[in-house]
Amino acid sequence: MQIREKYIFFTILLSFLISIFISFNFINKFDRLTSDLQRHMMIKDTVRGEWDKANELIEIKEKNFKNFFYKVDYDKAYLPPRIVALYFSIINEDIKDNNNLFKLDNNKYYLLVLQSILYCCSIFF
Repeated sequence: MQIREKYIFFTILLSFLISIFISFNFINKFDRLTSDLQRHMMIKDTVRGEWDKANELIEIKEKNFKNFFYKVDYDKAYLPPRIVALYFSIINEDIKDNNNLFKLDNNKYYLLVLQSILYCCSIFF
């Protein structure tokens, strides 16, 4: 490897490790409900819509599984809800509880690690 390539690789690796550290801190600090117990502190607005869509995808998959990337009506980003749905399907966890609130302590940390890995892989390849 040339010296320049080594610096680029080191920078990406360092950024990945910092991203993992920050993700761990965010999950520890914000993976809880607000004081009124109605809203999640970390999952808001656009992200909430994506996670709601991911929950819907998991429910559809459980009823009629043909292909994970089946077509559903959705007017926003295509990939983020699918990554969330795929992740929670693999670890066999629910996104929401019986009260239709986002569950706490259901391994969200590893989802952020997975997203960081996918991002770093997209940079390398």
